[in-house]
Amino acid sequence: MSKPSKQNIFEKYSQANHSTTETWMTSFCDLMVNLLVFFVLIISASQVSNLKFDRIKSNLSGTSKTDQVQLVLDSLADEIDEGQLGGAVTIETVGNAIQLSFNDRLLFDLGKADVKEEGRLILEKFSESLSHLPKTAKIAIEGYTDDNPVNTRAYKSNWHLSALRSLSVLQILENREICRENCEIRGFGEYRPAVPNRDDAGKAIVANQSENRRVVLRIF
Repeated sequence: MSKPSKQNIFEKYSQANHSTTETWMTSFCDLMVNLLVFFVLIISASQVSNLKFDRIKSNLSGTSKTDQVQLVLDSLADEIDEGQLGGAVTIETVGNAIQLSFNDRLLFDLGKADVKEEGRLILEKFSESLSHLPKTAKIAIEGYTDDNPVNTRAYKSNWHLSALRSLSVLQILENREICRENCEIRGFGEYRPAVPNRDDAGKAIVANQSENRRVVLRIF
């Protein structure tokens, strides 16, 4: 039997070494792909929205966000009944929002933007119910006026008056820790009346003008 030549031994070694290298590279590539997929899954899982997280947390605690909002809605309605405020405060649902509307005479003196003492006490009372809103709830504080022109040293227009009234209400809710980054103010002046300010002849409808002067808490 002839001895294998050095060349044959070298060729066999090279082939075996090449096969081992290919196997190692294949395993390494598989590992890198698996690691990439793993990190993609981790990043995707971490991007759950705050709203979804709060909903999960609420469900785990036995009360959903919808249930919480309904409890607040019922509590606000009770406050209106108990305080006999039916003529000055109304509450309704509009779409997915709760709309709590205060007639201006309850909160302000005519043509003024500072909340009077009686109005402050009422807002503080309602704050007790609002404190139970879900953390994801937002509150827009909206000011509205009638169409009688305003041009005083303090208020240059109904825009100014409606916005400053919203700000005054915001400050009270902020003091009660209801408003932080979850609140915003809006001033619409006379441009979004609930009912017509005047009849077809242009005469003022006093009762309607009174209804249009309001501050609305829109909770959504």
